[in-house]
Formats: sequence, structure tokens, C-alpha cells
Amino acid sequence: MGGIIMIAEKIDYELIKEPIEQKNVKIVHKKTAISKTSYILISVCFLISSVFLLQRYSDIQSLRLEINQLQKQKQELSRIKDDLSVELEGLKNNQEIEKQAEDLLGMSYPKEDQVVYIAVEDTNNTIQFSFIDKIKNALSFFSSLY
Repeated sequence: MGGIIMIAEKIDYELIKEPIEQKNVKIVHKKTAISKTSYILISVCFLISSVFLLQRYSDIQSLRLEINQLQKQKQELSRIKDDLSVELEGLKNNQEIEKQAEDLLGMSYPKEDQVVYIAVEDTNNTIQFSFIDKIKNALSFFSSLY
């Protein structure tokens, strides 16, 4: 009888040990499967964030390029404005106008014998201007300067 008990104990021990080893193997496989899934998920998140950052960097670079072009245009327009201001001042100069009138059109100031004086009777008819007429006259005077 003693031999039977030992064999029975050995068989029982092996039966108990075998399922424990199988459970450990399955748990290890589940852990590696979970870790593989998490690595893939982390990699996908990293890829998406990298693409997003590259897109934003590209947008920033294109905006910088546009800003540089607009600054160049601003400088060019400022130079043109300065040139036109100088030209306008030259056109406003009375001496330049007189010179062009004499040279191009053959105009000259009238001589003493060409001047005719007209006598105007002084009438006591006074003309009254309203306040609105005075404003209109002042505005037309200033607009004629420009």
C-alpha cells in the first residue's frame, strides 16, 4: 500500500503543478499583448502630435514669409510716397511755375503800358454773409490749397 500512496501523491502533485504553469504562461502573454497595444497607441499618439507640430511650424514659416514681403512692400511704398512728396513740393513752388510759364508758354508779367485801371463806384450796399456762407468760403479756400 505504501507504493500506491506515493504514486498517487506524485500524480496529484503533477496535476496540480501543470495547471499553475499554464496560468502563468497565459498571464505573461496577456501582459505582453497589453504592452504591445500600449506601445502602438503611444506611437500613434506621438505620430499624430508630430504631424500637428509640423503643420503649425509650416504655418508659422509661411506667415513669416508673408510678413517679410509686406514689410518690403511697405518700404517701397514709403519710398514712392517720399518721392511724390518731393515732386509735389516742386510743383507748388511759385518760382518754378513762373519759370515754366515763361519758358513753355511764353508768358510774362504785364508792362506798365499794358495795365488798365478801372474805377468802381463805391456803393453803400453792404452784403451780409450768413455764418454758413463764411464756413463754405473758408472750406473752399482750404480745399483750393490742396
